[in-house]
Amino acid sequence: MAARGKNRQFPTAYKLKAIKRVERGEGVLPVARELGISRKILHDWIKAWKAQGPEGLNRKRGPKPGPRKLKATATYDDKRSALTRANARIAELERLVGRQQMDLDFFSASLARIGAAGSARQTRTRIIEVIQAMTSEATEFHADVQRLCGLAGLPRATYYRHLNKRSRETADCELRDQIQRICLKHPFYGYRHGR
Repeated sequence: MAARGKNRQFPTAYKLKAIKRVERGEGVLPVARELGISRKILHDWIKAWKAQGPEGLNRKRGPKPGPRKLKATATYDDKRSALTRANARIAELERLVGRQQMDLDFFSASLARIGAAGSARQTRTRIIEVIQAMTSEATEFHADVQRLCGLAGLPRATYYRHLNKRSRETADCELRDQIQRICLKHPFYGYRHGR
């Protein structure tokens, strides 16, 4: 057996013996293990023997002599699939740019509102108003409440609690306005004050 090392050289007779053993029915893995080589090397020897005979077993490592093979030219379907992949990537990047533009719009609107606010509570209220305005607008790039709250460092629960509070206040105001309209229309309704 040849010496073990990174760049071992094997004589042609040695390679032929290994190939003949495999051809007689021995498994590639047991033969390779016994010889101390990898299965790939043994498969390469067999492939070279079948393709070029003994000359194939003596060839040196590195590029093969002769003209180099050129890559096959792309077919129409290959070009079309590449174009489809490129268009999909462009659409993905456009969505990403749109989201980033929405983030910038959110931050600039939030900063404008914060500038007018005084306390932390007022600041939070202003940011919630910006999120509500951005999510209610119909835009090409969907404004996600969860993402906008994350950008603002605001829990979603706070956002929704604020919305519920606003809707209750609005309902209360509408009820109060309706009661006042009825009272103005019918001033004698109600109960008597006792003496």
